[in-house]
Amino acid sequence: MEDRCLLFFIKNPEKGKVKTRLASAIGDKMAVKLYKRFLLEM
Repeated sequence: MEDRCLLFFIKNPEKGKVKTRLASAIGDKMAVKLYKRFLLEM
């Protein structure tokens, strides 16, 4: 049986740094909140 590893590279959830295109529609604060939820679901 092979050992497997899955590695994720993520950004620090900072306002103006994540989900920038989405933030233009929903706001920076909500975009960061959504990004954090995405990270929790990984």
